[in-house]
Amino acid sequence: MNQDIKIKLLYIVIAILLLLNVTLFFSLYVNKTEKKEVQTFGKMSDEIPKDYKTHFFTFYLKLDSLQINQLKEINTKYLSSKKALSKAVGVLTMELANKINSGCSRNEEIVYYDSLIQLHTKMKYENYIYYVNLRKMCNNEQQKMLDKFFSSILCIDQSLCSNLEFTNNQPQIKLK
Repeated sequence: MNQDIKIKLLYIVIAILLLLNVTLFFSLYVNKTEKKEVQTFGKMSDEIPKDYKTHFFTFYLKLDSLQINQLKEINTKYLSSKKALSKAVGVLTMELANKINSGCSRNEEIVYYDSLIQLHTKMKYENYIYYVNLRKMCNNEQQKMLDKFFSSILCIDQSLCSNLEFTNNQPQIKLK
């Protein structure tokens, strides 16, 4: 082979390798910027997440398309109330931590503990309403699976949760 042809071939190979490097770095840059826009894990926002995480309901309960649409409506209501209650619990917890760190008396902390207990009771009630709404849209076989799944969450047939009562759609703790 002629020396000039070898040199031209080397220039072409170098140009191709340079082009590959440039495209590699460009694709890494684009991929990194896309991940920054999407990545919101661990951040609180006022928006209800669009991904309903319905794998359990669609896979195990085998919901049909009508039931999935009902599930999305139920989830929207549930997630908005759950988020509000979770934020309130977080605020109260921070206030309680500030009170404890300020060296206040134990009697001043009781108000915060009482409020936290009431909020957790309301959360339990919201979980119960969620369960009831889900159960309404299911057939008998699906209801049995749902009962099995929610039994530990809602403390069905457990003595520790027997203190929880719901009167006038308001959760109350009955003291023995």
